[in-house]
Amino acid sequence: MFKQDPDDLKPCPHMETWVSAWLDGALTGLMRWYTEWHVAHCPRCTDAVPVLRALRARLRRLSETPGGEALTPERRAAVVSGWERADQASGGAAPSES
Repeated sequence: MFKQDPDDLKPCPHMETWVSAWLDGALTGLMRWYTEWHVAHCPRCTDAVPVLRALRARLRRLSETPGGEALTPERRAAVVSGWERADQASGGAAPSES
């Protein structure tokens, strides 16, 4: 689907957690201001934001199964495998849920 290096589609390494939290609406005050300022002035983060928003939208649609149908075991395995590959590709940099 993408012909770019996946790392080109991610925010700056030092901003990954903050950009993700900002997109989730979880930042306030100075951290929100700084993240918005950084995204507005950093080409890498500016380019990453629409990709992350699209990914979040796709994930929301995936969680809405039609007619209350559950994922088949095959599809569930594919989803888990995809998450594991993404986690490995990011070096396990996903923010914790604490």
